[in-house]
Amino acid sequence: MAAGIETFAGPLARIGRTELLYPDTGVLPGGAEQQVAKPLELSLQVFNPDITGFNAQTIREARENQVMQGKVILALGAGPKGMAGAAARELILQGAFVVVSSRMTDSGEPKSSGMREFLEKLGPNAQWMGSDVAAWISVTNDRGKKVEMYDGQRLVRQVAKERGRLDGLIVGSGDMQNTWSYKKVEPEKVREILLKDAEGPMFAAITAAEIMQSQNPAGGKIAGIGSASGIGNAFQIEYSMAKGAFHAGIRALADELNILNQRALEKGRPPHNIEVNAIAPGLVDTPLVAGLSPEVRAGIVTKMGADRELDAGEPGAMLAYLMGPYSDGITGQVIPMFGRGEIPTWLAA
Repeated sequence: MAAGIETFAGPLARIGRTELLYPDTGVLPGGAEQQVAKPLELSLQVFNPDITGFNAQTIREARENQVMQGKVILALGAGPKGMAGAAARELILQGAFVVVSSRMTDSGEPKSSGMREFLEKLGPNAQWMGSDVAAWISVTNDRGKKVEMYDGQRLVRQVAKERGRLDGLIVGSGDMQNTWSYKKVEPEKVREILLKDAEGPMFAAITAAEIMQSQNPAGGKIAGIGSASGIGNAFQIEYSMAKGAFHAGIRALADELNILNQRALEKGRPPHNIEVNAIAPGLVDTPLVAGLSPEVRAGIVTKMGADRELDAGEPGAMLAYLMGPYSDGITGQVIPMFGRGEIPTWLAA
């Protein structure tokens, strides 16, 4: 696997753009002895504060200083026990106003069990709005014209309009469907998971970027939930394809926005300062994996070279971090997260 490195210029030169490899080794997958360049090796050590600044101290400071005060964040696909939901909890602890979104029933109620109780715990700085990120819908725009789009796009626009701006988007929508055998992979299932894990979420991110670039003042942060399987994982062909596509889309969007930023600076115009990243966690203790047997879960952890499963609050804290000022300058990254003591358990949101 090639490990080409491109370094951002100007104010975004904090870390280089990377390929997603196994963390903390600097060695290519499959036992290859070829060493990658030092910037890539360092950026894979994602919890080194010299690289990302993500540690217990910054989380404490963010809470104490209420660094997200006045910020409007939309968390798509945010269930009470999932990573995006954990990010919502952390962001509220840091002072943000968070719109939590999940799928709804025909009567307009949350499908997620426990969502009402979850919202009560989040308090007055949280609001629930229903959305199926991957649903293709028809809406009437401001000019009275019927247009078609993904429901995630519709909600991104609605939140920005109702709240006056959008400072951050967390894209947590997805599904972990697998046939567990390459012989059983079917086109229909592949298309279904690509829609849920790549296409719908990516269009939500694109719409958010468009809004963030045009709002005054311009700027914002986007963070998606990918997966370590996005590099390719045995018995997960469909899921690996979908997450790999999502990773590529996130990095491409960040690249394009960076180029536009540089062009604006060269022409003496203010930069838009939009940053786009994704996390790629290993096995996380969420409802998506609850149906797997303990043996299967332990096997996944071992295969990934991790020590344990992640608590949802650990990637949740990273997602919240990517929304705030401590992560300024980090963009175009797919950040691996494994069960290796990423943050103290008491900080898990």
